Amino acid sequence: MKKNTKLVLIGGIALTTIVAIGFAFKNKLFPKKWKFLDNFYSKSVIPEASTGVGFIGEMEPPFKAGDTVKVVQDEGAKYSGYDGETVIGGVAQIKEGENTGKWVVDVPFAFLGNTPVNAGTITLV
Repeated sequence: MKKNTKLVLIGGIALTTIVAIGFAFKNKLFPKKWKFLDNFYSKSVIPEASTGVGFIGEMEPPFKAGDTVKVVQDEGAKYSGYDGETVIGGVAQIKEGENTGKWVVDVPFAFLGNTPVNAGTITLV
């Protein structure tokens, strides 16, 4: 094998390794986050929702059903039981009514009761 061919081959392997490591650490360095506006009765949008507890936001979430996430409500939330790690049950966009166009993320938390507005962030784990 010629010297130039060996250098190109080694360079290609090194570049592939760097890219692979970058993808492996991407979520740790730049985690996918979604800001929600409030908790929300998700069964009104996702009929197969497990418990009906969900979160509503303006932007499309960067998650899908089955992803493990961490929910953190902003300070002063009524029920801290809605905070913590969980698995997303579903994601859907509201098609009609006053929240048309907003997005809902369903989670299997136990329903704890009605609350005032509780915004927060969901982060992919």
